[in-house]
Amino acid sequence: MGSERQPLARLAVPVFNLIALVKTKTEELKILALTGLRDPISDGVWDYCSRLASALRPHDIDMETYAVNWNKRGWLATLATLRRSLATARKDWVLLQYTAMGWSRRGFPFGAVAAAIAAKRSGARVGVVFHESRGFLARGVWARFRFVCQQRVIRWLYSLADASIFTVPTASILWLRSDDPKAFFIPIGSNIPENTALRQRTSSIRGPSKVAVFCVTNRDRTVWEVEEIATAIRHVVKSVPHIQLTVFGRGAIEARHLLENALAGSGTEISIIGVLPEEEVNRILSDADVLLYVRDVLNPRRGSPLAALACGLPIVAYGDATKSFPLSEAGAVLAPPGDRSALAQALERVLTDEFFWNSLHLRNLSAYKKYFAWDEIARRFAVVLRTPRLPNPVFILSEAPRAEGTERISFHAESHPARGNHQTQEAPHA
Repeated sequence: MGSERQPLARLAVPVFNLIALVKTKTEELKILALTGLRDPISDGVWDYCSRLASALRPHDIDMETYAVNWNKRGWLATLATLRRSLATARKDWVLLQYTAMGWSRRGFPFGAVAAAIAAKRSGARVGVVFHESRGFLARGVWARFRFVCQQRVIRWLYSLADASIFTVPTASILWLRSDDPKAFFIPIGSNIPENTALRQRTSSIRGPSKVAVFCVTNRDRTVWEVEEIATAIRHVVKSVPHIQLTVFGRGAIEARHLLENALAGSGTEISIIGVLPEEEVNRILSDADVLLYVRDVLNPRRGSPLAALACGLPIVAYGDATKSFPLSEAGAVLAPPGDRSALAQALERVLTDEFFWNSLHLRNLSAYKKYFAWDEIARRFAVVLRTPRLPNPVFILSEAPRAEGTERISFHAESHPARGNHQTQEAPHA
């Protein structure tokens, strides 16, 4: 009997090896990330895709990024090239990255819908990462018309998608149903290298107090933001005489003259730098004592607060804990929007209270690991991408009522503050 079983045993080895090999191959996913027009200077969405691709590799997910550069050849030729690419290199998923200006110079992103349809016809499952979950609302008839078009494009993309990824909590999206099975909240991560080393601020090693401002909005908001920064710094120098203010990133060079005039005679040491490599951004934020953020109300779509979070740097900003989740769990001190006095007092406390600074630093490290680390983001994406197809896709083209105080956050069982009124959104990751 033993001699009869021996050939079968030898045959079983390669059979089981073949089964294991087939299983491994079927588990590997091929993903194509579709982005709109790429910004040659600093493109946050492209950087986001690059870091996400690296983080997904350990999950047996291979993702490549494809920029739909419609500005060079026009939409018809660009879509034809996209269809050929999708036909020759079949993908399991196509993840379209949506921002209004990425798919249109004037903010009419109908090309994103055409690209999603092309991806759908290729046989791939289509996911849409909504870096913006609503249109830009501004004054004027033309701006209102553009807003309506953007709202419609977002609904069309949502209807076409097999999975919709939102970078803000789904509870804050007014038109989205709370029980929708194809809507997921996955925060964005920082586009700069992380520095999660534990630090401690003590009087024995304290030198000049270093305040960092990462990016200044151009055009009509520059004057307002400079006034916010100057008011806070002029208040703090009364109790913290030696302050080093470093302003860097987009808009910093353009704001140089206004900043120097606004802080003239304050004794503040000012350093103005433009766009920097990510390693330099990491160095500046790791060396700073606080990030002063005044571009808008603190929200998890902005790249500058996330960069500070990745370096464990406390943040002082305008915001509301009920509208800033999950950043509200991090080391961010929030002042009521528009209250300059409260903002200045918050900055002063962070720079003068060592125990408070250390507690904010620890909260930052904890929140980063829980929500914003790329390993965690990739894990959540892997769950979504390996979710079986829904038997009945959900289409939502109109406002859906939601009970006040209810919400749905993917992958977490714990509750968090309920949504508040929706805020006008700006370009992400800047």
